[in-house]
Amino acid sequence: MSIRSEILHHLNVNSHAETREITGTITLPVSFSGFRGHFPQNPILPGVCEIMILKELLRQGAGIHADHAEIRNAKFFAPAGADEVLELSCTISQNTASCRIMSGEKKICTLKLSWEKHNEA
Repeated sequence: MSIRSEILHHLNVNSHAETREITGTITLPVSFSGFRGHFPQNPILPGVCEIMILKELLRQGAGIHADHAEIRNAKFFAPAGADEVLELSCTISQNTASCRIMSGEKKICTLKLSWEKHNEA
């Protein structure tokens, strides 16, 4: 199973078309392949997986294929571990999305993406 397939298996998406906001949650088990080697005794979600999760949130919630999106800004604040409930949100404005991942009050990361208009479904 690919990392993308694993993410999709655990991703829960809520779409709010009228406000162009997408929210969701994901909880990745210790068996998630993205944790392999990062770190064996203390699994930490790699930043690249956090970006993949937010791109899948855009794809599943709004039909935006952000695979070739430009990352305008990415900030990683705190690590996320296995079995941690991650709260996801993206606000879309034209061809830009401002996204974040939170775990309760803990800010995990923020991400700003932009893409060509033809990437929207």
